[in-house]
Amino acid sequence: MESKATSLSMKVDLGCGEYCRGDIGISIGFTGMIVAPEINELIGDMNPDAKLIEHNLDDLPIPLPSNYADEVIMCHILEHLHHPWDVLKETKRIMKNGAVLKIIVPNSKYAPYDWNDPTHLYTWNEATLAHLVGKFLHVVKAEEITGHNKPWHIYLEAVKE
Repeated sequence: MESKATSLSMKVDLGCGEYCRGDIGISIGFTGMIVAPEINELIGDMNPDAKLIEHNLDDLPIPLPSNYADEVIMCHILEHLHHPWDVLKETKRIMKNGAVLKIIVPNSKYAPYDWNDPTHLYTWNEATLAHLVGKFLHVVKAEEITGHNKPWHIYLEAVKE
C-alpha cells in the first residue's frame, strides 16, 4: 500500500525572542514581549510548542533550508538589523513559492520615540517599507495599524512568486 505524502504548513517567526508565533522561531537571544491585541489578530498568538533556534539574524545565512516556510513573520525585528535588505533576500530563500511574509515595524510618522531607542537602526513608513520589500517579493498590502488610538505600526504582507 502506498503512503500518501502530506504537506505540512510551516510557519517561521524570525526574531521572536521567547514569544514565538510560529512552528519554528529564530530567537535572537532576548525575551520577546507580548504585544498588543491588534498585532496578534494579524500575525497570531504565541505557540508554546515552537522549536526555538538561537541565531543572530545579522549573521547570514538563516539556519533553515531553502523553500522551507509557508509563512514568515517578522514582528518588530527589521528595525534592529544592520542589513535588513540582506536579511529580506535570505528570507526569500527560505520561503516556498506562494509563501507569505508578514512584517510589523514601528511607523516613522507616529513613533518618533523610535530614535530614542539605540537598538533601532532604521525606520519606515508604508511607502518606504513597501519599496524595500518589493525588491525581493510581491507586496500585497502595506498599511498603518492603529493601537492606543494612534497608527503606531506599519503592517506589510508580501508573497514569493
